[in-house]
Amino acid sequence: MMKNIFLTADRKTLQVVQDLGRQADAQGLKAWVVGGYVRDLILKRPSQDLDIVVEGNAIEFARRVASKKSLKVKAHPRFGTAVVLGWADGRHVDCVSARSEIYPAPGDLPVVKHSGINEDLERRDFTINAMAAGLNRREFGILYDPFRGGEDLRRGVIRIFHDKSFVDDPTRLLRAVRFEQRFGFRFSRRTGNLMRAAIDRRAYCQVSGVRFFREFVRGLMEKSPGRYIRRLKRMGLLEFLAVDRMPASSVFDRLDDLCSRQEVSPESRRQLYLSALYGESGDAAIDHASRVFQWQRRDRKQLAAFIETIRTVRRLKNRRAIARIYRETFGSCPKDIMVLIQAVGALV
Repeated sequence: MMKNIFLTADRKTLQVVQDLGRQADAQGLKAWVVGGYVRDLILKRPSQDLDIVVEGNAIEFARRVASKKSLKVKAHPRFGTAVVLGWADGRHVDCVSARSEIYPAPGDLPVVKHSGINEDLERRDFTINAMAAGLNRREFGILYDPFRGGEDLRRGVIRIFHDKSFVDDPTRLLRAVRFEQRFGFRFSRRTGNLMRAAIDRRAYCQVSGVRFFREFVRGLMEKSPGRYIRRLKRMGLLEFLAVDRMPASSVFDRLDDLCSRQEVSPESRRQLYLSALYGESGDAAIDHASRVFQWQRRDRKQLAAFIETIRTVRRLKNRRAIARIYRETFGSCPKDIMVLIQAVGALV
């Protein structure tokens, strides 16, 4: 008898997937939990949000789930997807109809059509994210792994599906590095070769700066963004940032250490590392990046404050004086600023 992978799920998640499975059975739909949750459950890593694939109308499925549980639904009819919101533990559940994708041209957004679970899994980025666990009563918790993602998990390998994967969607280059750093995995030989070929031909220029930057920033919210940045730099993937002068690697080492010890939030890490990246760039480069990547006004303002802090630290070389000036100017010195002062100040 095949193992039920939900046996290791926490009690609240188990209740949610059971409710989802009952609704799928009631509607006569085939349904699975897919992607990151399945991967993390096998790796025994914490994961909360659920991605659900149904062979049928995902929006109608989500609405019926929400109706039964008195929850809210945010539907996206254009894409055939919906999010069920309002669960007691703060999670959200993404529901999507099984689909396949065709890329009209390299870097374009895909054209989507309905399909079965196999085609849906095959459209994903890497085999470790292309596993599913059944929700229907007869297949509840049974792992569906047609592309041997579980084997790659055990071997610690990141493996791409198709030769054109990084050309069709260059943001996968950044995701590959993010997963490599998060899990301590390695690229399969073929995957590594395809990455180098895509980088050499500057495939990332085929997607909008906004899309590529959004994917890049996700890596800054991981636990050790400094390692992620250094890896991207070695691979030649930081050119798109238009940074005038890349800071010394020791700045990022110091930030990794401080953020870990002081439990800096993921959102704050994002601002800290962006500030460090652009801290030695001129105003023209920063203004250019702001336009190309469409930074929000709030983010631009905070980034400017952080960068000015870096410049002041380098000019005065006195961390206590900087903290005092910051308190006198703003009424307090947030922990994020103090982390930045320590990271830069320790190296000037």
